[in-house]
Amino acid sequence: EEQFDSNVWVVKLDSSGNGTMEKAYGGTYDEKGCDVIELSGEYIVCGWSESFSAASDGWAFRIDSTGTIQWERAFDNTDNDYLYSLALLDNGYVVLAGELYDSVNATMDAMLVEIDPDDATVIWQKQMGGTSDDGASSIAATNDGGFIFAGYTNSFGSGGCDIWVVKM
Repeated sequence: EEQFDSNVWVVKLDSSGNGTMEKAYGGTYDEKGCDVIELSGEYIVCGWSESFSAASDGWAFRIDSTGTIQWERAFDNTDNDYLYSLALLDNGYVVLAGELYDSVNATMDAMLVEIDPDDATVIWQKQMGGTSDDGASSIAATNDGGFIFAGYTNSFGSGGCDIWVVKM
């Protein structure tokens, strides 16, 4: 079986476009970075990794301004799961969005996880979906302190694969 060993490459540029920091993050197998937010000069990155278990795991990590990892966490649901987007909420927590494999229905479901940005402690985790494939691709904080995500659904809507927008 062919293995590619891709990593997440983080580059920080100054206002002139000159590199001030660059570093690759990952393990033995493939990693993908999908989104990043800045928190007081530090950064939280989300994506997925194949280096923590036999499946793809949703993965997030926080680095300081020099690129040193402050924490990293794999969100392992036994089967494949992925994180695609994250947002800082008014309550100070970070919410992550993606998809996970639902072994009961043998489909993908949207995965939402709220974490403490200081240490990646999970505040809550939700799985949303129906009897077909569903997922969350993008998430944003809303003015009322909640959040909204966009993704896709094959379980709800007019049939087939529809755009799925959920306000929480």
